[in-house]
Amino acid sequence: MAKKPDRLKFRLQRKGGRYKIYLLLLPADECAGVAEKIAERADNVFNSMEGRMRESAHEIIYNYIRQMIAARQLKIGDALLPERELAKMFGLSRNSVRESLRALSLIGVVECRQGSGNYISERFYNVEAETLFLTSKLCNVTNLDITNYRCVMEKGGVMLATQNRTERQMEALQRCVEKMWSAVDEDGYIIDGKALNEADEEFHRILAVSSGNKLLQTNIEALSLVMREYVHDVWNEVWKGAGFGSDEVARLRLQEIGIHQEIIDAMRDRDLDAGQKAMQAHFDMVYQFL
Repeated sequence: MAKKPDRLKFRLQRKGGRYKIYLLLLPADECAGVAEKIAERADNVFNSMEGRMRESAHEIIYNYIRQMIAARQLKIGDALLPERELAKMFGLSRNSVRESLRALSLIGVVECRQGSGNYISERFYNVEAETLFLTSKLCNVTNLDITNYRCVMEKGGVMLATQNRTERQMEALQRCVEKMWSAVDEDGYIIDGKALNEADEEFHRILAVSSGNKLLQTNIEALSLVMREYVHDVWNEVWKGAGFGSDEVARLRLQEIGIHQEIIDAMRDRDLDAGQKAMQAHFDMVYQFL
């Protein structure tokens, strides 16, 4: 009777069940050294499987997308593999893959389009926006902290924008300032507060785009979620903390819009020094009330 092959057995215990790997080998006296080589290879496979089993479906899908983005094999707007292919690739159920992608869509990484598939979100900065918003609340970030952060970013932004801006961007910035003037009367009293805030937010967004720096643009876009509440709080400080009457607040509002025009004029003349001074004046007005 032929001798039965030796058998090596690897066993992995897990709360959710028991996993076994069996590897059949030839008799050791016929193929010396083979057992050790195969055992080493099996050990590598075992370790890989052990790591995978510790990952949740969400972690597996997120790490896959992260690695593909890092390798520049996925970019904004690109379609992901169909759910059934991802499920087969990672040994997951389609429901697990679907729920993982849905979770990633909630934080802005993935966009799920009904009947079309899943894509890398074109509004990827929502991830950073949520992080900044939650950080500002959980870490008790003050209005002074936000003002300092903005001042550093926007002074750098106006310097780059003065060098890199296009005529179309200059026209867009000018339209924002014209909307600001239209939102107040000649004495600085608000006619349309919503239009005033939207024009101001758009002004700073276009300024960031004009810088030509993608990271700066992403940060400004992400900060907008925090900024809406911040702007409201800062003007409340002006109204009640400075002890000024409504006439004085209206005068400051006119001055603030005028500073936005000074920023545009400096950019049009490509005057770096004037642009920095105008942006600093913009923040100096805020600092005196914080």
